[in-house]
Amino acid sequence: MVIESPSSATVRSIEDGTARDEYVYFLLIEEVQVKLEFPPALMDEVLQLSSGYGLQIQGVYDEEVSTILVDSFIVEQTLGGKGYGNNGGPINVTSVTFILNICNKKATVTNKGFRSTWVNSPDTPRGVQTMQEYHSLCSYGMATFNPVELGQRKIEYHSLCSYGKATFTPENNLVLGPIDLPCGGTSSLFSGGWTADQCRDNELFAWAFAAEKYAQDQGIDLRYYKRRILLLPPGTNCFFAGLASIGCGSKCYTWLPLGWADAIAEHNQGNLPAGAEVTYSIPGTQRSDVNYVKVTVDWQVPLPIGTPFPNFFISYREAIGGDSGLTTMYNQKVSVHIYNGDRQSSGIRTELQKTLSPGQTYTDRQGSLSITFISIAGSNANVMINRKGSGITRTTVSPSPLTRPTRT
Repeated sequence: MVIESPSSATVRSIEDGTARDEYVYFLLIEEVQVKLEFPPALMDEVLQLSSGYGLQIQGVYDEEVSTILVDSFIVEQTLGGKGYGNNGGPINVTSVTFILNICNKKATVTNKGFRSTWVNSPDTPRGVQTMQEYHSLCSYGMATFNPVELGQRKIEYHSLCSYGKATFTPENNLVLGPIDLPCGGTSSLFSGGWTADQCRDNELFAWAFAAEKYAQDQGIDLRYYKRRILLLPPGTNCFFAGLASIGCGSKCYTWLPLGWADAIAEHNQGNLPAGAEVTYSIPGTQRSDVNYVKVTVDWQVPLPIGTPFPNFFISYREAIGGDSGLTTMYNQKVSVHIYNGDRQSSGIRTELQKTLSPGQTYTDRQGSLSITFISIAGSNANVMINRKGSGITRTTVSPSPLTRPTRT
């Protein structure tokens, strides 16, 4: 029996027999997924498990909810893991990405738009960073991509130190959808069914299974695509930046909500004239989904000529919630990023320009925009934005943060 796609495990309370979900693990038995529940006494051992591990299990099987109440287990083999081991030949990275519409909640990205951020095509501009290229960059030079003739453009991104250890090609990394899912339904693994208005394990796996059925109905053999990535539309009440399986045996899942945050304000030459100075109280990114200020410096001459005007994004981060592992380099700092695209743009790289501590100022390359981190006020950062020029006008904005709900 093989562990399949662990992302959490259910822990049973010895005192009253109730369960609280901390982790969920599944067992793959002849292509049938069975949920596992572990007693608290086994959790130190359980947390060492990864997808692809072979187990010998003793426990009670509850057929009604397709769950094994585990009393003890023995790890028989540890093959699988993250699926990135190298046995002398190249690793063929495979995935299928599902773009989902759930009930009346619609995806904010098109199939074509997402593919342009994922893999290269004849239309991919020079210098645009797709996942196909990031796969090489983020593997510290240990990955290479097969050269592919696409029209008049030959794609051959590689690292000098890759030795041909991994391949990531468009034909092996599919993008499907948008796929229309209903507003609710039953669950083969969890009691109570699922609804589009919640984001529990019930919903996450129901959406995954429905997306897989869609692919199978299209004649796609999913056995050849290990990584299953689900792009969730805004409004699903999934308040995480991303959620994923630990390791990857025969398959593994990743859930990514779209439309994570909105701007407190957006400025350009129309509402930020020369000499204007505005001050914002910016909440931490984990405390509100309205948490950044965007400034488009369309009053400048682009450098180099013909490139898009820079878009500056100003945000404040704290080591809480999804950012709890934030290092001191970023914790309680204001981050200034540049991104020269919009939500539908193809894989344009986001670039961090500077992190600011209270009292520090960032000035852009042309010297026409400055951003100053004035002070910390509670859980907010007071930030002043100044477009250089004559005739200073001052505005202070203090939005009421929208508290990000805690997932239970």
